[in-house]
Amino acid sequence: VAVRTPASFHQLGWVTESGYNTQDLGVKIGKRINVDYHAVPYGKFNTHIQNINCFGATDSMQLRNKYQLNNNYDTWGFTYNTGCYNYTSSQVSKVPMGYYYYETKIIRSGVTTYVYDTVFVSESGTSFLEILY
Repeated sequence: VAVRTPASFHQLGWVTESGYNTQDLGVKIGKRINVDYHAVPYGKFNTHIQNINCFGATDSMQLRNKYQLNNNYDTWGFTYNTGCYNYTSSQVSKVPMGYYYYETKIIRSGVTTYVYDTVFVSESGTSFLEILY
């Protein structure tokens, strides 16, 4: 459910078995559903990802995350394996306020290492995730 006017209102979402959701409920006409709404303020989020060790042509990195109200991590995302990879998001993303947990999987010379990080997005603030692998 999105409250679009006035601009000072917050976007609303709900907790499901799979985590936090801000999309349509998908209720069929004539059916009922009980929804426990949680008003969550939004903040902004920006990302910088860079391979600072460019020696291995077969090195790779994958990233996944979960929001504090989600039970499980999302699926592994895009595999970054283009040598000296360097990316900074050009625009900030609007996300619900709260803790975001990140798991990074790095493979170098056939050795897999996992790195964990937590980012807190404050109400109306801008938070930054930097991954240097």
